[in-house]
Amino acid sequence: MENTRTAFRNAVKLGVDILETDVVTTKDGVVVISHDNDIERIAGVKRNITDMNYDELPNINGKYKTHFAKEELNFPGEHKFMKLEEFFQEFRGYPV
Repeated sequence: MENTRTAFRNAVKLGVDILETDVVTTKDGVVVISHDNDIERIAGVKRNITDMNYDELPNINGKYKTHFAKEELNFPGEHKFMKLEEFFQEFRGYPV
């Protein structure tokens, strides 16, 4: 469930004591949570986050492949890339 709000919420529910994430900065300087700069795998668009303004980012697909699971994983409710500031607001108190 890499780098999605769903993944972080699930990790917290499982009782983790630290969260790990990756970040990329958009063309207009917004820091977003994403493992890859190239968003084709998770959004179906062959572009890089660094080449787009935040408002131009497409929605995250409901299903996509990860390196740690053979089948596609389903992330219902995931739409926009999470901003780093949103991450820190929602998961306040967790070491990162």
